[in-house]
Amino acid sequence: MVSYLITDTHFGYRQASPSFFESQMKFMKTFLKMLKKRPGRVFHLGDVFHSREFVPVKIGEEVRKLFNEIEKVATEFYIISGNHDIYSPVSDDYTSIEMVLDQPVIVREVVELDDCILVPWSKTGEIEGLYSKGKPILTHTDLIAMDMPKVPVISGHLHQRFFEGNKINLGSCFAFNFGDSPDKYIYTTEDFLHFDSIENTDSIRFLRVTLDDLDQARPGDELELYIRRSDLTKSVEDYIKSLPNKVRIIYVQERVTFSSCHCDIYSIIDGCIPDHLRTIYDETKEITKSSLHR
Repeated sequence: MVSYLITDTHFGYRQASPSFFESQMKFMKTFLKMLKKRPGRVFHLGDVFHSREFVPVKIGEEVRKLFNEIEKVATEFYIISGNHDIYSPVSDDYTSIEMVLDQPVIVREVVELDDCILVPWSKTGEIEGLYSKGKPILTHTDLIAMDMPKVPVISGHLHQRFFEGNKINLGSCFAFNFGDSPDKYIYTTEDFLHFDSIENTDSIRFLRVTLDDLDQARPGDELELYIRRSDLTKSVEDYIKSLPNKVRIIYVQERVTFSSCHCDIYSIIDGCIPDHLRTIYDETKEITKSSLHR
């Protein structure tokens, strides 16, 4: 049986921006079409909505309708409550997903299925005690802070994906800021050990670019354009204004070089450090590197 894994949708992000939410829903509707062609179980690994305190009326209603459609098609539909789904960090008495949504099974306690175990944010302290059951665990927790688990632990919460031994962090299926990866996915699996990805090619991305990277942007993407002042000619300005994108211009020093037309923010920072700060900058960078590799 195929299972679909979604996590950290954070509907209502960016102060409930209509354009951002529309781009999210565009991908979710693409996913719904795929689910109709190949029905299976759907697991949402937490943080359905962004705000712990309120859900905007329109966003709540649109998500409710979407999830009802998913529930009709999916063979089973589970939502594992995340930290953003509960009002208080110390209690899950109030959850936005229970107040807004109708149909899916909302996981607020440990739930054991035939082939996996579901663990909500409020119960992640119980994960280690579940290893003896020998089943993969689907949850919403910080895998970086966790010792290597004895069974696969598949999580939401951290928005960047990484696969490290039994730590499987899927990452959000949406990009949320310029520090985020532009490559976002929903995953499918038949055994919780091997995963195929459904790429999100619909939603807004946040890209750091140079002039030579501008053609990588899709309409609606938000861009940070790193450019030397000498390169910002009138024709370039007119071209930037014609783009179907929000563009934030970041000026870099003339001596900065771009490697293979690729916008590497760290090389740009290196190139912008003035000479009188170079020594202390290099020393601080080495200290930081060594602390990260301990």
